Amino acid sequence: MENDGPPDLGGEESSRYFLAGIRGMRARKKIVLCERTAGGEAKEIWSWAPTAHRLRGLPDAVVTALLHGESVTEVRVADGGKKLAVLMGNAAMVLSYPSGEVYFATDCPGTGVHSLEVLPGNLLATADTGGVEAGLRIFSMNEPYTDEYQQITGLASCHWLLWDRIDGVVWAVGTNRWPNGSHPDNEVFGRVLAYRLQPENEQEPVSPVPVKDIALPRSQIAWEFAGGRDLWFDGPHVVCPVPGKRVFLIASDLGVREFDLTTQRQKPLDTTLTEYFGSAFKPTARQRDEWHKTGNPAGNRGMRTSNMKSLSVSEDGSLLYIQAAWKAGDFAKSVDVLDKGSDRAKGYPLGTVYKATWFQEVSGWETARI
Repeated sequence: MENDGPPDLGGEESSRYFLAGIRGMRARKKIVLCERTAGGEAKEIWSWAPTAHRLRGLPDAVVTALLHGESVTEVRVADGGKKLAVLMGNAAMVLSYPSGEVYFATDCPGTGVHSLEVLPGNLLATADTGGVEAGLRIFSMNEPYTDEYQQITGLASCHWLLWDRIDGVVWAVGTNRWPNGSHPDNEVFGRVLAYRLQPENEQEPVSPVPVKDIALPRSQIAWEFAGGRDLWFDGPHVVCPVPGKRVFLIASDLGVREFDLTTQRQKPLDTTLTEYFGSAFKPTARQRDEWHKTGNPAGNRGMRTSNMKSLSVSEDGSLLYIQAAWKAGDFAKSVDVLDKGSDRAKGYPLGTVYKATWFQEVSGWETARI
């Protein structure tokens, strides 16, 4: 499906259109661009799925990677809205919009890729969550297909990337080590790192040594799946820019906190939730709600109250986010929108989803141009 042309990015249209990835086996998975209608629905106006037509001419390794499994891990605006960056199956790619032609693609077998971001210099960064190679991979898009990359390790559970044109860095969130319960309470904590671009260095276009390292408060949390894993540590999943401000929001298992780049100060979870969500923030299950309201009910030590997998702030201040459902792994069945000035979020059922974002350029955080 293709629309007549791209909607305007930002401004009055900033909370009208959003992107999401819908899970499905093989060619049933897809990315969608939806328009919020006056009737309260999310109308699909553009989509891309790995159909035979779309896969024609792609390398076999990329085709296999795109068709692998059910995941559509991420889709986001790139190149001022002329491109979309997509994680689908085991592949990372950049599509031209609205044609849907593949501008760049690479297969990512054996990795836990959770995020990607286009960088200046025709580069693509991906975030790998697990193993000794956890961290960033940097690909040159000068050729349409490649499996060669610069590898930056040292950030476990790396979940999100964000280009910052003002400081010339790419921000990445993760933890200092894999956040399971096998470590003592004081050993695992969230990190937000900034890596500077160094375009004069062809071998290492992104500095492997972070220029900023923000530590988040330590918190061990109860795992909500009976008979499942050990206790887990709170870790960041999202770094979300706030339009027109040198501020971003960091969403984790427990909640959302604001970080001010000018003052270098973090706001507590409760203060941030009140400021941005008001009374509209709701954990997605009774058990999480009990923790959110009472702080520490018996047996619910550190219950995950947000379990937020994606968060996006529009130019008009409306919030679009996905909270994983109770005991549903990392996924939800709808995309939630909290319009500016509203005290209740509206859900848009789409299918099984992991992440969504407004179709917009964020003022002060504009995407890198290709």
